Amino acid sequence: MIVETVVSSLSQSQLDALAQKFAAQPKAVKQAVRALGTAGNESLQYATYIVVKAANDYISAQMRDVWVQRLEMLIPRLLTKDEKLLKSTENAVAQIALEIEDVDQRAEIQVTLKKNLLPKSTDAYTLLQCFERLAAIFTSAWKS
Repeated sequence: MIVETVVSSLSQSQLDALAQKFAAQPKAVKQAVRALGTAGNESLQYATYIVVKAANDYISAQMRDVWVQRLEMLIPRLLTKDEKLLKSTENAVAQIALEIEDVDQRAEIQVTLKKNLLPKSTDAYTLLQCFERLAAIFTSAWKS
């Protein structure tokens, strides 16, 4: 693995610094590091986490505009009376929610959608109800 090669080339002081940085991380980050299931010491696990997070952040940045565009088309359908259309829309929104792994990015995308759609809306109340439904779908997709 590339990360193992990089970590093995670090000096002892660099490894110690990495271990100290890991020790200073919040509990949630430590759990995420351990959840990766990387074998080795904490320095290697933390270095792997950093590389994985950087790669995921890059992918997310590339996909962000695609997600926003897809959601902009789907949001108005979230209050439709047509059960078949509603079900397919909810499934599509849930799939997008699962693609957005970072909870902060999911929140940022919802804010962006509101900024993009609310000024153009002729029925802001209904659109806000759609956003409430969107938030519920995002939450339930990640709970299941």
